[in-house]
This record gives sequence, C-alpha cells and structure tokens, in this order.
Amino acid sequence: MSNIGKLFVFEGPDGAGKTTLSKWFAKALRARSTRSVIWSSFPGNERGSVGNLVYKLHHDSASVGVKTVHPHSLQMFHVAAHVDAIESRFARWLEAGTTIVLDRFWWSTWVYGRFAGGDAKTLDMMIDLEKRVWRQIKPANVFLITRRVSTRSDTQNQLEGLYTQLGRKQASVVTVTRVRNNGDLEDAQNQILSSIL
Repeated sequence: MSNIGKLFVFEGPDGAGKTTLSKWFAKALRARSTRSVIWSSFPGNERGSVGNLVYKLHHDSASVGVKTVHPHSLQMFHVAAHVDAIESRFARWLEAGTTIVLDRFWWSTWVYGRFAGGDAKTLDMMIDLEKRVWRQIKPANVFLITRRVSTRSDTQNQLEGLYTQLGRKQASVVTVTRVRNNGDLEDAQNQILSSIL
C-alpha cells in the first residue's frame, strides 16, 4: 500500500477554469516526478464507455431516446459512471503507483444534484456507494477553483455557494485548497503549487 499513487482533484462550478488548471497541474507533476501521472476528466467521456453514455444522457438526452430525467436519476447515472471508471481504471492505476489528476469528483454530483432540487440525504446515500468503491483512497488535495466575474448570474452564485458549503464540510476529511482564478493564470498556478510544496 506504500507505493499507492496520489489522487489530486480539481472541483468547482462550470467555467471556473478546472480543466485548464488540472491539465497544467498534471503536466507540472510529470516534469517533477519519476512516477507516471495521468490526467482524466471524471468519469471520462471515451467513446463506448459508461461515462460517454451518461454524458449524452446529461447533455442531449433525446440522442439516447430519453425525454426527461429526474435530478436524482441523473445523478445516480453519474454515480454509476463514476463507479465504472473507478473499478475499471482509477483504482488499478493508483494501486500501481500512478498519480491521477481528476477534473471533477463526486462533489459535482452533490452540488449539481442539490442545485437541480435534489434532496441532500438522497444524494448523500448515492455518494456513499461511490465512496465505498473508492475504498481507502482519498484525494491528497482537492483544489476548489473559484472565479470572480463582473456579471455573476444567480446560477453562478448558487453553485459557488454550494461548493463552498461542501468544501468547508469536507475540510475535516481531506485537504481542501481554495484557488481564486480571477484572470491571472500564473497567480492561480502559484496558489496550487504553494499548497503542495
């Protein structure tokens, strides 16, 4: 178990810069490490994967023959895709000593489920299943990315509020680093690096 790889997670609302920063971070880790480092969106959207099917269901449900999806059902599909990715790839890679940088985690299931009107206890029960599949694996750091924009919508405010609430709650379980990505990419990168040095 001592050779287990590290798991780093980037979370936050859509448009905060998670993908850009997480890809940069994976590249920076590769330059510093002798270990293998893999970047992945979570659960991934590879053709033929459960993640790809759920992506279509979420973004274009008509393309898979579904008219509407209840928020609880949609998040349960996300959990199913997460479980598939954990069991088929991520747990194995971590056990082999690979470091993984994830763009999203189960946090998005909870935040977007709550935002869509889902019940917190129901969402917690779904996520408990996913946590069980992760077994003892916990992120070395969750980078919670926020971005201040001049004209924030109610949606952006609500999502950031839910992420902040969850980040505070999870800070007793994992290291949570809040990163303000307010236009200066180098500043955001320095915030990330300084938290792991």
